[in-house]
Amino acid sequence: MARAKRKSKPAVIYDVHEIFGGEAKIFKVDASGDVWQFRMWIAEEKKYVRKSLKTRDLKTAIERGKTLYLETYSDVRTGKKIFGITVGELVEQYVEWRREDASTGRITAERVGTIRAHLKHFVDYKGHSLKLCELDRQSLYDFASYRKLKNPTCHDVTIVNEQSTINHMMKFAFRRGLAHFDGFEFRKLNVNKDDVIRRDTFSLEEYDQLVKFLRTYSSKKASESDEVRNERLIVRDCILIAANTMMRVG
Repeated sequence: MARAKRKSKPAVIYDVHEIFGGEAKIFKVDASGDVWQFRMWIAEEKKYVRKSLKTRDLKTAIERGKTLYLETYSDVRTGKKIFGITVGELVEQYVEWRREDASTGRITAERVGTIRAHLKHFVDYKGHSLKLCELDRQSLYDFASYRKLKNPTCHDVTIVNEQSTINHMMKFAFRRGLAHFDGFEFRKLNVNKDDVIRRDTFSLEEYDQLVKFLRTYSSKKASESDEVRNERLIVRDCILIAANTMMRVG
């Protein structure tokens, strides 16, 4: 015979005391013995905050309840989400949003991979399950020190790029109401000009060499047929247009 499902009994609440005219309450439940509990309604998120006050003394419970109410009220007033998403969940949402950009051609698929790699260090630093609402602007101030300890060979320019990606994600979170601030403050890193990874653009000397080469490359003499020459002329024009409009040629 199938075992009948056991119905859990609702917790019995008793000895209720109001705080600040009923804005919050402290009480006891039969399942928690004599330990006082705290409850406060968050209208913006339509949920109750409920926490144990970890005391059996009424006077101590009232003081802790008042402190907890004021802290929670202050967080709500500053826009902090009490029941916010975790760091890991934010990263997944942001990466998915950037994948949509890749599907429409705004960024490349390779760029999405780079973004995910950058944000992995953020998740490792703060933990996947940490609530985003527990962070503030100063929470990543020593991010560079953490990266250097984990990987002493990591270049400053790499860390700067990672920090930029993290703050771009925070702007995304702020726009969607997931965070109460739009970016972290990082300790300043002095990146030398020589340390910056060079982009795929041509120097003046390279451009001169390119133009000279393309003249020969697309000439009648170097082409075995008119069809080949036409293809080479198209390639030449594409490269020169890209170079002259400051586009990068991969």
